[in-house]
Amino acid sequence: MHGVIGVCYLIGHSIQTNDVVAIKVIDKLRFSEQEEKIHREVDILHEVVHPGVIKLHAMFDTPGKFYLVMEKLHSDMLEMILTRPAKRLNERQTKFLIYQILVALRYLHSKSIVHCDLKPENVLLAKCEDFPQTKLCDFGFARIIGEKSFRRSIVGTPAYLPPEALKPELRLEKGYNRSLDMWSCGVIIYVSYVIMASLLLVF
Repeated sequence: MHGVIGVCYLIGHSIQTNDVVAIKVIDKLRFSEQEEKIHREVDILHEVVHPGVIKLHAMFDTPGKFYLVMEKLHSDMLEMILTRPAKRLNERQTKFLIYQILVALRYLHSKSIVHCDLKPENVLLAKCEDFPQTKLCDFGFARIIGEKSFRRSIVGTPAYLPPEALKPELRLEKGYNRSLDMWSCGVIIYVSYVIMASLLLVF
């Protein structure tokens, strides 16, 4: 599996709780330019405690690698969509999952955290079932409202970003804030329920 800053995942057990965990391994030499994103993700995950956000158990820093120990989940929303015969979710499933995403976003936004890279791959599912608990992950692009770089930089996946985040003149004039995540959430609804197959051909 790969994320913004990820390389691969290993599976293990927490010594303290005996829970199954996923260990995200990042090679420092291969991803040296991503160190800032790694520390941002760790700092943010240490600050948040919510059932709709993936839990970070620990982070270990060695000379060659970073190890992020996180809760182990089943799959992601994109995989759930692609395994459906019609390559889309039904209305009830879409509403159920989107509601959970919005609840998690409300919590993050209350703490002035904007995810900035919402997409089905970054919505993890706790179990293999039709109506699973969702958890947001991959906070390497996340920003805190008020950071100087927040409105100047382009972050996230272009297909899920609003126009003001992609066009320099709009970004400099108006900037963007929590609404960035809300736009991305709207695209997720479209991708999940309407036309996943054709989007895969375009993007």
